[in-house]
Amino acid sequence: PPRSTLFPYTTLFRSSADTREPGLIAQGRIARAAVLYRACAQSAQCSVLISGGDVDQTGASEAAVYAAVLRQLDVPAADLVLEEQSRSTWENARNVAALLQRSSSNVVLVTSAGHMRRASLYFRHFGIDATPVASDVVDVRLTLFPNSANLLYADLALHEYIGLARYHVYSALGWNN
Repeated sequence: PPRSTLFPYTTLFRSSADTREPGLIAQGRIARAAVLYRACAQSAQCSVLISGGDVDQTGASEAAVYAAVLRQLDVPAADLVLEEQSRSTWENARNVAALLQRSSSNVVLVTSAGHMRRASLYFRHFGIDATPVASDVVDVRLTLFPNSANLLYADLALHEYIGLARYHVYSALGWNN
């Protein structure tokens, strides 16, 4: 049967040093990957590739923390592939591309809706034409006074726009090799 790889992309919120559990945004990514894995596994051989190093030096990589939760959600350990060296979106894409050269015919990129554009761009740069699947949606409410949710969304959006601009500037300078 065809082999598929689900990729619950990891970043934005990290596990904390004392709990070593996925953050709020990561939980949606993990849950969506588990649901997609179950649907895929009914008709094909599937795996979940989890990428993310120990960026915050907590003693556990993001990939390992997320894998532990996926195992609790009945994803077999044998179907989990961990990439534990990356420390950024760029490195996630680069390292995953190296792993996927050895296998996989169908890749699904699972990440937050607000992060999808930049993650997809980086993965395409490294030759991965993944099917994007958002793990969440953002519903911004217009209010008379600022609210914390909208400030968080604005901060996340600014981070993404800076990442996109950096990619295009680096490409123009020949630095994205």
